[in-house]
Amino acid sequence: MSIVTPSPTPLPGLHLRGLGRPLPISQIVRFEADDNYTRIYVRGQVHPLLYAYTLGVMCQRFPFMARITRSAAINPQHVQAVTRQGLELRNHPPVWLSRHYLKRLPAELSRARQVVDRQVYSKL
Repeated sequence: MSIVTPSPTPLPGLHLRGLGRPLPISQIVRFEADDNYTRIYVRGQVHPLLYAYTLGVMCQRFPFMARITRSAAINPQHVQAVTRQGLELRNHPPVWLSRHYLKRLPAELSRARQVVDRQVYSKL
């Protein structure tokens, strides 16, 4: 009799219209507002994807992103360190924050991480 161990459940993907396949959440680094559009920065891609929704709508549809400024949201999985000036991201330039957003940062990162944990554990 052999014991079968379940493989870890991958995080759900981000389904964007126009992409032929779901984009894994772990590949998304940050969202950035660009007027009525949102630029989606993906790990390993030079140019961001441009999506025709505002940043507010994108953050509501994809709650795993942490809103860190009025015009940006990041994936907490890519945060390397939090400093007095802002965030250091893996393989990306640092993101500078105002004092107002820096005070809200721990709660926002915690909220976004809990959303991802709930999605992973609900799939088990």
